[in-house]
Amino acid sequence: MMTGSSFWKEQAKIVAWGVLAWGLAYWLLQFLGSFSDSPWRVAVVLVPLAVVVVILGYPLWRQRRLILGGGFLFFFAAYCMLFAIADGTELLSGRRVVLTGYENATPRPFLGLTRLADWHYWVVPRAPPTTDLVIVTLGSFEGRTRVQARRELAGLLKAASDSGARAIAFDYHLSGESDFDRILCHFVREAWEEGTAVFFGTHLEERGGSLFRLPMPSSLECLDIESLASLAGYQESDGYVRMVPTSQPGDKDMPALSTLVARALEPNLDTKQQLVQFVAPESEILTFAGSLSEEDASSLAEKVVLVGSSRTGDRHKTPFGLRTGVEIHAFASQSLASGHFIRRLDRFWVFPVLFLLCYVLTLVQASGGGRRSMIAAAGVLSIAVIAAAILAIRSLVWLDAAYPLAAMWCLVLLLSGGAALQRGRTQARGTQESGGGDPTGTQSEEPFDVFLAHNGSDKPAVRLLAKALEARGLRPWFDEEQLRPGQAWGPALEAAIATVGSAAVIVGEDGLGPWERVEMWGCLQQSVTRGMPVIPLLLPGNYKQPELPLFLSQFHWTDCRSGLTKEKLDALEWGITLIKPGKRRRSRN
Repeated sequence: MMTGSSFWKEQAKIVAWGVLAWGLAYWLLQFLGSFSDSPWRVAVVLVPLAVVVVILGYPLWRQRRLILGGGFLFFFAAYCMLFAIADGTELLSGRRVVLTGYENATPRPFLGLTRLADWHYWVVPRAPPTTDLVIVTLGSFEGRTRVQARRELAGLLKAASDSGARAIAFDYHLSGESDFDRILCHFVREAWEEGTAVFFGTHLEERGGSLFRLPMPSSLECLDIESLASLAGYQESDGYVRMVPTSQPGDKDMPALSTLVARALEPNLDTKQQLVQFVAPESEILTFAGSLSEEDASSLAEKVVLVGSSRTGDRHKTPFGLRTGVEIHAFASQSLASGHFIRRLDRFWVFPVLFLLCYVLTLVQASGGGRRSMIAAAGVLSIAVIAAAILAIRSLVWLDAAYPLAAMWCLVLLLSGGAALQRGRTQARGTQESGGGDPTGTQSEEPFDVFLAHNGSDKPAVRLLAKALEARGLRPWFDEEQLRPGQAWGPALEAAIATVGSAAVIVGEDGLGPWERVEMWGCLQQSVTRGMPVIPLLLPGNYKQPELPLFLSQFHWTDCRSGLTKEKLDALEWGITLIKPGKRRRSRN
């Protein structure tokens, strides 16, 4: 109960706990990495944290009004940490697998909800068009010998070199030896000498959970480390390719083909990116299909040429449609070279964004706002989050709105939906026990603010007190107003005490009545289980202060023996609403 401390002091405690949780969450994110890289490490932290949140959140789910302080401080810090870590580790993205070859199976879509966020690609600005990059696509080499395939590659290599291309990159891995390798090496050396860089891809092979680069044939000794590039790509759990690594996974010394092409496009390229979340260009990249004519070859001067396959087996789903592997390399290269790729919001800011949004909702609830106020506030914040995500992606910053939205609406359900469900169950139980009807004697869904436990001999004075509270916009539960004739009052009292926001145990000249004592113990039990405020109140009258029961005497009372003055009613309202009158008026739905 907050009768001894101010509302804003409790807010300061929440913020202080939030700062501590922010530091811990950021440290954990640095240690955990992403869910795709270390799912078990992430699970070891998130699962126990989720259990703690459920245990601490259950009492909040049952109570009608949010009681700040105590266990709520621990719950709120753990709750924000849970969603921040889920966001920072990209939990909903599921697993990513390295495409070591074109036959890789898509991983099972465990938690793979990445397509829910693909709306970002609808509004992301496309990369600036380029005239320096050219794609050449070749058909399938199936049914053709290695000599025939490599002769066609050599022809493209010579055409690019003769036309003065800056570089030519082949999205191919040359496996096995052929009788044409010596001639191919001659063209490779000649191209380098004439200023045309030559790059060939190399595939990876998984052995015991580790990735190894497949060796090149000894007959192609001309393809040294300077000419080789990794063809690895990442396929996410929904089968889409959205990111391309800038180097071979597990080996930063082996650059990806996209990185080498980007360096050829932009010699001063300096990137520390490990993954490139690429963006398609504004206009399609100039593409030639099949062997080049003499006129086509002449257009390659000062260009960077990407050669790849157009076969069906080398097509992958992307946010920009079905694309071949060479097109994906081209998009990633252009994004890298122009600096026009998507950057994720730094993990440092994940927690404060979530904390701020959820904190606003707690202010609404703790200030006396009902369920509709919570839903309205969450709706406004949701619109703000989506608008911020749109503005961010327009600046190429990926702000994942899914986690903040999930955190807010789960908190709304916890702080308002649980109490409503609990009231419904209690009323249904009371209806069954009383043989039908509403056990509280009212059809209104509006919750009661305070239960007036009193001695029957004090009924006239309590009636005046109830009217005074109603004049202040409060809803007291007063048996004279709520119990209809013929209704079983036992279930009605139980239902009221189990759902009301606070209780006033009223003491007059005759002290506590026998049934009032029963009500008092019920209220004290609710104070322990869900933090319900219990306020001893002395009625007007010229009598000595009565001796209160031991447990009830632990609570700060409101002494109205001199009359129901404004000062005394303000103190009682403070105890009921947890907000001191004059500081912030209580909003009602």
